[in-house]
Amino acid sequence: MCAILDANAVDDVLHGSPETAGYAFRQWLFERGKLVLGGKLSEELNATKFHELLQQLQQAGRVVQISASEIEQVAAKLLAGEQLQSDDPHVVALAQVSGARLLCSNDGKLHRDFKNKKLVDGPRGKIYRTKGPQPKSPRLEARATHTKLLQNRNLCRVTS
Repeated sequence: MCAILDANAVDDVLHGSPETAGYAFRQWLFERGKLVLGGKLSEELNATKFHELLQQLQQAGRVVQISASEIEQVAAKLLAGEQLQSDDPHVVALAQVSGARLLCSNDGKLHRDFKNKKLVDGPRGKIYRTKGPQPKSPRLEARATHTKLLQNRNLCRVTS
């Protein structure tokens, strides 16, 4: 099982208390998940406090790195197509190239892109939120829906 982590959810994944969705996501990464990275998203995550945890995940074999050039080519096509609502073509491109269909993010516009059948399909993209839908929402407690998403093995084509 694999997932993409948007930079806007990093703080919740790093600092969430044990009852939160962010903490559950971090635990899942170390126990049985894989984090899919590449291109601009790798740069974004390495520029945050997440870089130390990212190194630990890499040492544990929990990171799948996708070619930056491949992601950039697909992202350029996405931008030219004008179908995106978000400013994250690199995240949608990473999903298309890697086959990862679970996104940990709190960005509503990116959620709409990720769930758009024309952009992410086979299977459709799923969203793992660590906060509520409002801009200043508190961290979400881990719920059954979070557990179900993390147990769904059909949301990843990555084999590495």
